[in-house]
Amino acid sequence: MAILMPDRTRQIVGKIFATSNPQSATIYTPSSASVLGTTVNYNGGMARIRVCAFLDSIPETHAPVILPTDTLAQKEQKNQFFRSAPKKGLMAYLESPTGSERYEAGLIDLYNVKPNFLTGVNEFFSDLRIFGIQFGWKIVVVVVDRGHGLLQTNTGENQQNDYISITGFADETSSFLQGDNDTIYNFVV
Repeated sequence: MAILMPDRTRQIVGKIFATSNPQSATIYTPSSASVLGTTVNYNGGMARIRVCAFLDSIPETHAPVILPTDTLAQKEQKNQFFRSAPKKGLMAYLESPTGSERYEAGLIDLYNVKPNFLTGVNEFFSDLRIFGIQFGWKIVVVVVDRGHGLLQTNTGENQQNDYISITGFADETSSFLQGDNDTIYNFVV
C-alpha cells in the first residue's frame, strides 16, 4: 500500500561572515524521517530564498529610481549605472551527494545599499513554481570576488564587518510503500 507522507516546511537559514573560512554556507539539504524503523527520505522544493547583504567595505550606492515617464533607454541607462557600482558576488551551486561536483545555478551581485541590500534567489531555484532538490543534494552559496574582494572586516566609525544573511523555506515531500510484513520501500532515493 502506497502511503504519502505529510508535506512539511523546512526553514532555510545561513550566514556568511568576513571571518568565515571559506566564505561559503550550505543553506539547504533535504531531510529524512524514521517510519516504522525505516529511514524515509524527502525531496525538497525551493519555495522562497532571500539574501540580505551588509557590505560596509565597498562604497555605498543608491538603487535606481525608475519613473513611470522614463523611456526604455532611460530605464536601461539607470540600471546600467547601478550595475556598474562596486559589488561583491554570491554564487549559488547545487552540490552532488558525494560533494565532489558543484553545478552553478546563478550569480547574484550584492551592493552596499543602506540600510541593507535585499534580493531574492528565486529566479535560480524556482523558474517554474518550485525547483526540486533530490535527497542527498545540497544548495551551497559561495562569496566570489567581483573586483572588490571578498567579505572584509572593517575598521572605522559607524562601520560593521561585512556579512550576508540567507533566509527562506523549502517544501518537502516524500512517499513510501508498505509491503508485506510491514516492509518499507521509499519512493524517494
